[in-house]
Amino acid sequence: MVNNMSCEYVVKNVLTSAQLKQLHTLCSQMWWSKERTREEILISLKNCIAFAAVEIHTQRLVGFARVLTDQIKYAYIY
Repeated sequence: MVNNMSCEYVVKNVLTSAQLKQLHTLCSQMWWSKERTREEILISLKNCIAFAAVEIHTQRLVGFARVLTDQIKYAYIY
């Protein structure tokens, strides 16, 4: 848990439905993923290691990264 001024955050790897919606909204604003559907995002989450920074009190998604790996030698952070 990280305490940043008056906000506390937690890093988690399972998102709630509301956080998935927030992630989809964020992706729809990026040039590289603006046409990605919610279903495609769910598939991509099943095929990676995901990390989300979430504000504890509001449960708002404030950061997101995912790791693609062959689980042997290589890993790429997006």
